[in-house]
Amino acid sequence: MKCRTSLLPSILWIAISTLATVGCGTLPKFQIAIDSNPQGARVEVNNEYIGQTPTTYSIAGNADRSFNGSWVQGPAIEFVCTPPFGQTNLYVVKKTFRPSAFFQQGDHIPEKMFFDLRQKPEGFMPK
Repeated sequence: MKCRTSLLPSILWIAISTLATVGCGTLPKFQIAIDSNPQGARVEVNNEYIGQTPTTYSIAGNADRSFNGSWVQGPAIEFVCTPPFGQTNLYVVKKTFRPSAFFQQGDHIPEKMFFDLRQKPEGFMPK
């Protein structure tokens, strides 16, 4: 009886270590080609600057090419495209995607994303 109880902590340690290393594989990375009209616009993802259009953005997602849920990313993944400095009659455009959550499929990760800064966004209210 004593042998069994002394093996139990070792077996638990091996099981937890295996799950932590094998069960938590890395997610596949997907590329999104981002462009705009006009080009040279500033692009941010969740308030983090990623470059000027045209650009590409790499993001980890689920195997079915859906946005992966994460408490770090928050309830949404938001791409914001801001017009180039000094150009007029252009609008800031936002695209928001829902990541996967418990028993809920996340939005599809697009291969290409285009921002037309000359088009008024839906629900636009001038100041």
